[in-house]
Amino acid sequence: AASLYRTLIDRVHQAGARPLVCTCSPLGEQITSPLNQQLARLNGIIQRAAMDGGAPVADVWQAFVETLALLEKPSRYLPGEWLFTWLDRRRLSQTSPDEISRRRRLLLTYDGLHLNSRGADLWAQTILRALARWD
Repeated sequence: AASLYRTLIDRVHQAGARPLVCTCSPLGEQITSPLNQQLARLNGIIQRAAMDGGAPVADVWQAFVETLALLEKPSRYLPGEWLFTWLDRRRLSQTSPDEISRRRRLLLTYDGLHLNSRGADLWAQTILRALARWD
């Protein structure tokens, strides 16, 4: 995985552009889940590849983790099948992502993956802060 990220960063540099690398946000809002522990390791690989390639990092993972750490009891909601995503698509025609989030007691997403307005704002602010630090 590390070599793939380094190759991507190198190709962006070779094309004359300046890459901005983003870490992945958690899957579900329970940071201690086995899936998120694997994702934390992947984010470490992404960060090392960015550092090796001289690319700045927008650490979305850390921003989400810090926000979710404030929750007394994070929601365990994370759909396990495509059917739930399909049903959510239908629900979104009748209600907002924020309302779905509220019902599921999710803070940053409406289904553990797709961002609600608060999650989108946190993601955007993280990217903007990284861009502001850009040389």
